Amino acid sequence: MRFALATLAGIAGGLALWFVVGFAAGGVLSALHGNREGAAGMAGFFVIGPVGGVLGFALSFWLAHRLLGRGAAPVPSSAVLVKVLLGLAVTVAVCWGLIQAVVAVRKPDPWSDLARGEAGAVEFDIHVPASALGGKPVSEAVSLAFKTSEDDGDHVAPVTFREARAGGGVRLTGSVPLDHRPRAQYFVVTHGDESIEVWAKLPNDMHKKGSWDDTLYIGRDPALGMADRISITSRYVPVRP
Repeated sequence: MRFALATLAGIAGGLALWFVVGFAAGGVLSALHGNREGAAGMAGFFVIGPVGGVLGFALSFWLAHRLLGRGAAPVPSSAVLVKVLLGLAVTVAVCWGLIQAVVAVRKPDPWSDLARGEAGAVEFDIHVPASALGGKPVSEAVSLAFKTSEDDGDHVAPVTFREARAGGGVRLTGSVPLDHRPRAQYFVVTHGDESIEVWAKLPNDMHKKGSWDDTLYIGRDPALGMADRISITSRYVPVRP
């Protein structure tokens, strides 16, 4: 029981010191090397932070073991060190086992492209509020294109859609066909002088249906309310021959 409680104390102390050292190291590295893409901060947290975690585990284990052993016969320092190492080894083994179990249960789909003769499509659902239309037809207020990045460059093609009145605005739906996985793919939504590229997510296995992406509200003006913004969501679906 004493070993188990000391191990739990070591885990708590190790996690606490990992976060403290990791965030501090990330802040220092970001200040020295810049925070471009968060690389410096992540290096500080995931490379230097674990050093603090190990030290925090050892210190917390030793303190807990000493407090829990008050009144008992003294234990040699070498024996306590062995228990610290054993507790750390047990913690690492249990964490590794839990990670493997989670990966086994939530194993991602294998990376799979479409074969010759197969097809898929990216469905989209766009809502254009009445304020964004400004009394104009949709064709004059909004334009939609699909951009793909390939080895030979970028390709942009206009997209046709179906219109339906929805809540005072217009709902645009349709799909863009695909016969392979591009290097990158975006919906290009143009409204007035503003043109925004919206990432179209594809699943790892293009033979399986994807889920609808979180709705993205378009507009750079911070004073523009959500109800007055154009919104878009999309999902990938395989097309059965």
